[in-house]
Amino acid sequence: MKPDETQLVKDYILLPLLLDVLEHDRSILCRADLKTPELTNAMIDHLQAAALSDLALARRKMREYAIKVYEDRKTKLGIEVEFICRGIITSCLYCGG
Repeated sequence: MKPDETQLVKDYILLPLLLDVLEHDRSILCRADLKTPELTNAMIDHLQAAALSDLALARRKMREYAIKVYEDRKTKLGIEVEFICRGIITSCLYCGG
């Protein structure tokens, strides 16, 4: 498996988590007494748009390369992913850091 194909799977798994974190941060920051809440929301909007764009690209490329994620689970070590690429079953562990 090529490194760029592995990166596609990593993006496919981690970008939705990033979107969740950004939305969580937005809810916390909305309750905070910030001097520039409009700027904070605009920055989070920009980050979310970029992450969604990257996720859409990863999904499109995965279809193009015939990569299919069929299982992902959170473990104590990170996120374990099982996927098929060109008929080969592969497993990866993505750790924090």
